[in-house]
Amino acid sequence: MRADFFQAQTGDILPIFRKHFKNTLIANMGYTKDEANKSIAAGEVDAVAFGTGFLANPDLPTRFAKDAELNAPDAATFYVGGAKGYTDYPALNESAPAAPVVAPTPVTEAVSAAPKPTTVLNPAAEKKSTCGSCSIM
Repeated sequence: MRADFFQAQTGDILPIFRKHFKNTLIANMGYTKDEANKSIAAGEVDAVAFGTGFLANPDLPTRFAKDAELNAPDAATFYVGGAKGYTDYPALNESAPAAPVVAPTPVTEAVSAAPKPTTVLNPAAEKKSTCGSCSIM
């Protein structure tokens, strides 16, 4: 990690992790596409995560492939809820923000609104259960 979100950390701790951590090392915080590729090629890290970069650029792989300009993340909208700052960043070659994502209907509402079956597929099931503890129809 080269830094933290609040820029409170000083020094680069990635070389320490690379020396002692023998698994996949994923870096983050402020990498550009070129810096990420250079760090991976040099063996400093195995991968780089682009958290807020992806938040502001849902089409980040396309932008990287086309060397397109990136949207700047708006930190004032992080963790506040709602669509602003999450689904309103413009996609590549768009002048207007992307359409907001509509939350799906909760499962409990969808189930209660579903039509009830009107036909019995198994005629034997029409007979009432005789176990005494249930009333299956």
